[in-house]
Amino acid sequence: MHASKFFPLPLLFLLSISFSANALEDQWLKKMSDKLASANAFTFSTTETHDGMSPSGKQINRSFSRTVLVRRPNRVYIRVDGKKDWNIWYDGKFITAVSETDKAYIEASMPATIDETLDEIADRWDMNMPMSDVLYSNPYESLISPETKGGPAGDEKIGGILCHHSAYQDAATKWEIWISDKDALPCKLKIVFEEQERKTVSVINFSNWNLSPKVSDQDFVAKIPDGYERIPVMERVHLVPRSELPQTQKSQK
Repeated sequence: MHASKFFPLPLLFLLSISFSANALEDQWLKKMSDKLASANAFTFSTTETHDGMSPSGKQINRSFSRTVLVRRPNRVYIRVDGKKDWNIWYDGKFITAVSETDKAYIEASMPATIDETLDEIADRWDMNMPMSDVLYSNPYESLISPETKGGPAGDEKIGGILCHHSAYQDAATKWEIWISDKDALPCKLKIVFEEQERKTVSVINFSNWNLSPKVSDQDFVAKIPDGYERIPVMERVHLVPRSELPQTQKSQK
């Protein structure tokens, strides 16, 4: 599973079960990966909770919903609805995020593909993005490394849907995933990040999967309302409330 050092959002929890690496692979995880990898475009929705500690030791609890539109290899649109609303566009050249709550936006150049951009965000801005693994061109390779231990952990019903449950652990995370028996798509993801004495627990519930959406180029064109303020340092948007930014940074265009 892709992991960096910090992000005030999410990651997965695992039962205290230790599996050895499974030579036969996790068939349902592989089936899910193959299905998403074969989709030229797809959409889905999430409801999410992310509980953890800030660098200063303050308890952080966040919940929000998200709508995601992906067109491979280099287009993504994400709408986030919660305490702060965000519209995020990636067009193969730039990532642009607009906050309706703060009437502000951020913009940065990015690599030419979704995979490279996800890696760039994690490395350049020191972020963990628990949902991002399903966006990679090969989710299985993103989730499973040679150090990953775990495997199938039985069947459960999530929201009345029969799901195949798997539990894993690697160097940075413990995580669980539930995959629908009906369509081999994710139903739920739960992640625990434990590092530097901080634990972040993220729970993501997936719904409304569509692997053949109608998509146009306009869906991925950033829309920045007149009068919105550009924030030059993306990390500060996540780590520090805008009201607490130094005046020089709040006023910089």
